[in-house]
Amino acid sequence: MNLLTFVESRYSTYNIMPTQQLKKLALLAAFCMVGATATAQQDAQYSQYMYSPLYLNPAAAGGDGKNIEFGITHRQQWLGYTASFDQGGSPVSFMGFASVPLRFLHGGVGLVVQNDRLGPINNFSMVMSYAFREEITNGYVSAGIQAGIYSMGLDFSMLRFREQGDILEGKGNQTQMRPDFGIGIQLTKKKYNLGFSINHVLRPTFSFAGAADAARLNYHGNIMGGVNFDINEDIAIRPSALVRTDFKTFSAQASVMGSYQEKFHVGVGLRNSFNVDDAIAFIGFNPTKSLHVGYSFDYVVSGVAAKAPTSHELILRYTIPMPMPVLPPIIRTPRFRK
Repeated sequence: MNLLTFVESRYSTYNIMPTQQLKKLALLAAFCMVGATATAQQDAQYSQYMYSPLYLNPAAAGGDGKNIEFGITHRQQWLGYTASFDQGGSPVSFMGFASVPLRFLHGGVGLVVQNDRLGPINNFSMVMSYAFREEITNGYVSAGIQAGIYSMGLDFSMLRFREQGDILEGKGNQTQMRPDFGIGIQLTKKKYNLGFSINHVLRPTFSFAGAADAARLNYHGNIMGGVNFDINEDIAIRPSALVRTDFKTFSAQASVMGSYQEKFHVGVGLRNSFNVDDAIAFIGFNPTKSLHVGYSFDYVVSGVAAKAPTSHELILRYTIPMPMPVLPPIIRTPRFRK
């Protein structure tokens, strides 16, 4: 018999069902991949993706080429869920991002830092992006790359034995770090935008408790697009859509945002992910031209029942104009003038 017949996580949020004679490798792979049931594939999902495209696509580095952008997003999944053991259990995701256009590099650079807590698993990533931009009629095309690190941690104290006598070759917290890489392309026009990216190109692997290949990050493809409709000088409608895949499963979200004088924003959305349907409501406010505050509320309406039906997300985004270079004035000397 295997040393480990089964270890059960106290976070039954993730729907890991007990089976007899479960091998060590399969068990640890399941723990390290449980985020797929709570998020789109293995990466964290954010309902307000339209305000932080750099998280999905490195080609978005540099933004519109005119403004420096930075912000933070906090998401609380399944608020109010109580775990099978002890307290807590609902997934929590945090992301910080910054984007700076650099004309002398013919594009822009960006930084994304993220922490995604999924019960006994903690995923942390930090990637820097560069996008090369080529101007076209009424817009531009950009191609981007990103490189950084991806860290995966497993807290063995949060695991529970299924049967007496089982042995787990791991104690305390174990954390491993791997290089990460992604590519993307984006077309941006005055009335619409469309982008495609592939993240985790290196497919990093992680080992825990003696398993040499306990978990592997899959390729993640993202297709995101949006359209801008200006109804009049005050009202604008902006539909958008996002499709994500690990090339085995798919998730999709469609949203419609409306704004009034670019100060007040409201919208609705729908998401389908792993046979779970979510209805989403958005509300936002721009207290100044530079600051945007947004909130989204997710509610599970059908599919696999979550332990708690609601999720909440808050985003703060700030933009400032990119300083223009100041050229010294030309001084003409009468001696050399004819």
